[in-house]
Amino acid sequence: MVKAQEIKNTILIMITLALIMTLQYNRPNRNTPTSSKELTHYTLDPTVLSVLSLGQDKLISSYYWMNTLLFSDHEHVKNNENSWMFHRFNLIAKLNPYFYENYKYGGLYLSIIKDDLFGADSIYSFGLEHFSSDHYLNWHKAFNLCMEMNKCREALPFFDYLQSEKSKRYPLAGRIASKIRAGLGFKNEAFTMLYNEYLSMSEDSDLKQRTFQTLYNLKLSIDLECLNKENENCNLIDLEGNPYLYESGIYKSNHPEWKDKIQI
Repeated sequence: MVKAQEIKNTILIMITLALIMTLQYNRPNRNTPTSSKELTHYTLDPTVLSVLSLGQDKLISSYYWMNTLLFSDHEHVKNNENSWMFHRFNLIAKLNPYFYENYKYGGLYLSIIKDDLFGADSIYSFGLEHFSSDHYLNWHKAFNLCMEMNKCREALPFFDYLQSEKSKRYPLAGRIASKIRAGLGFKNEAFTMLYNEYLSMSEDSDLKQRTFQTLYNLKLSIDLECLNKENENCNLIDLEGNPYLYESGIYKSNHPEWKDKIQI
């Protein structure tokens, strides 16, 4: 009698589960509204958080660093506003000012992925307050100022510093500085330096993909200036190895959607 009851209960449970699965499978799809992460993420004031952390600033900064990387996104900021990620990197800088990776990767992510150029400039500046002789931070501070923000005169001291240090990693910094003073373009030098950075990036990373697009646009600008002025010995092939588009007597990009703010 007991076994019969157990069998009935088992069958009833199986039928119930089958009904639930059927209803779940056949339920109507609902479009869940999505909100911008710029609106859904917030950051506490660094001074307030430092007090609340009870002396565990480094521990709190490590948590925020991991949390920020985990929930990072590709949404561009608009109207020169700062992204939520800038506020996070800024918070980490205040809690743990000698956390080098925050400046190295935070600034690069803001500049290349988030298009938060002013935020990137601030993060690089914070980093150089504590790592003033670091060649990587000096170069990327200068690159962001000159190539992205079109403030090459402001970038001169950083290029000059790399030249004075005879930087092996950025040997063309002095040549770029000279061309800035002379009012000349230096897209070829910028392409060479950025390409070397690109080669050292992790494969299949977002940063490497976006850096490739910047390299593509640099080469595009060099080649199209030559081609559309009908100069000799111009390069007809883009960075992907494809011929440039030719329409109505004008050479064009194969990726107009990759257009960025680089102005040199």
